[in-house]
Amino acid sequence: MSNKQKQPVIMAAMAGAQAQHAAPQAAGRSVEIEVFDLIEGTGVTNLKQALNAAQGKAPITLTINSPGGSVTDAVAMYTLLKSHQGEVTARVVGLAASAATILMMAADRVVMAKHSMLMIHNPWLVSAGDAKDQRAAADLLDKAGAEMIQIYAEKTGQSPEAIAEIMEKETWFTADEAVAAGFADAIEDVAEKPRMSAAAVAYLSRISQQTSGSIA
Repeated sequence: MSNKQKQPVIMAAMAGAQAQHAAPQAAGRSVEIEVFDLIEGTGVTNLKQALNAAQGKAPITLTINSPGGSVTDAVAMYTLLKSHQGEVTARVVGLAASAATILMMAADRVVMAKHSMLMIHNPWLVSAGDAKDQRAAADLLDKAGAEMIQIYAEKTGQSPEAIAEIMEKETWFTADEAVAAGFADAIEDVAEKPRMSAAAVAYLSRISQQTSGSIA
């Protein structure tokens, strides 16, 4: 199906099985939101419901173990978290890769678990159509990449040029490296990391080998 017939989904990861992105667990006035799988599907709606449960300025803990997903969904979730009046803390307990890193940039404080990792790369998509369609898809990727650069630069204090180079290389960070680069603020010990689904694990093996979208 051509891009004219169906709007492409910009991916910083691969959409696959359904995931429970936002599982609010009220504890007094605080709310915990878990992102333990691909960012896609009902993630934005689930997050909105979780934020509604937070009631005003209640603190939010965003716990992440995700290979990423749809950039547009991640940006929508980023915007919702940024608009929350209370303090937002992001905890990376296993992996924050690709679009999941956009989500964590919305937090007032980002904490990496010891031995957790972070990965940042350029957005990509799978596109079909003629040459005109492919040029339009490339332009869309450039615009998405520019927005991602701005989000990362605002958090880290690094220049847009430096961030662009990090994304171009598909850079993996240890917890220590993420803090040193400004993507995270602190490191903590976590006894056990939540496991990702089989679909998420399968995705990671694919993006390790694929740096650009395929053309059908």
